[in-house]
Amino acid sequence: MREDMLAVITAGAFALRDTIGKNAFDERVMTAMGKVPRHEFVPIELQPYAYENIPLPIGFAKTISQLFIRSAPG
Repeated sequence: MREDMLAVITAGAFALRDTIGKNAFDERVMTAMGKVPRHEFVPIELQPYAYENIPLPIGFAKTISQLFIRSAPG
């Protein structure tokens, strides 16, 4: 699941390379994201969605951010 997550981030960065001014995120950031057990930061019932590109509630009216926020065209 983490590999799929990294692929989504990589594809999103590449697709928006003109907007964000680079082809990819720093390798150190990608390595860290690949190591962080995101599923341990969300309630057990949401753990199957921890590596999806959606924000998830973590309690106390807070969320764990989605993987990659794509800007709207225009």
